[in-house]
Amino acid sequence: AYIARTLGLDAIVCLSKNVPQDRIDSIRAEGARVAIVEGDQTAAIGRGRQLAEERGQLFVTPFDDPDVISGQGTISLELHEQIPDLDTVLVPVSGGGLAAGVALAIKSLAPQTRVIAVSAERTPTMARSLAAGRPVATQEIPTIAGSLMGDLGPDNRYSFRIVQQFVDDVVLIPEDEIRDAMRWTLRNERLVAEGAAAVVVAYLLGQPAKGRGQTTAAIITGDNVASGSLESAVRCL
Repeated sequence: AYIARTLGLDAIVCLSKNVPQDRIDSIRAEGARVAIVEGDQTAAIGRGRQLAEERGQLFVTPFDDPDVISGQGTISLELHEQIPDLDTVLVPVSGGGLAAGVALAIKSLAPQTRVIAVSAERTPTMARSLAAGRPVATQEIPTIAGSLMGDLGPDNRYSFRIVQQFVDDVVLIPEDEIRDAMRWTLRNERLVAEGAAAVVVAYLLGQPAKGRGQTTAAIITGDNVASGSLESAVRCL
């Protein structure tokens, strides 16, 4: 929505009915039209493809696109420039666009660097897909890490295969630990991290011994947190 507004382009963003109202309002504030789809993220992606075909517009998938993956991989270029001897990178994972880009780029520059993808226990799509050896569908369950909900899509062409090849491990985090990580990040780093971003902090807090003596980068992806989720997380701050 932001890029479309910057370039003066018309944009329609198709969203699942499970997307929080705060996020819908933010997208509309950028000037994009929003189409709410009954169903999950896969249904929203399908509707986006349909609208693009009907209107003769470009469809941009949120994760399974070479340009999206390449763009997100530039994070690893910056990490490697700043920390050439990085031991581990922690990255949130859902559809796999971010994890694929980060893993592919860092492994190209520093093959010894481990990449651990982190998600919520309620969003196990990538973990289950890797275990099955192919993309599998999972039911969307409400979670404080709402941005991690959704499937890989029935015709996933890029993100799954790249994650399968270059990510070393996938870890799932329970809801209470994600909330604890949101509180910890706000209290200690003065950062508002949405649940989908706080999963990497939760992993670090739960594995203090594993990271001792190592250099680890945790990619905190955003602060786009619904007001209710933030209040729930910081209630005991």
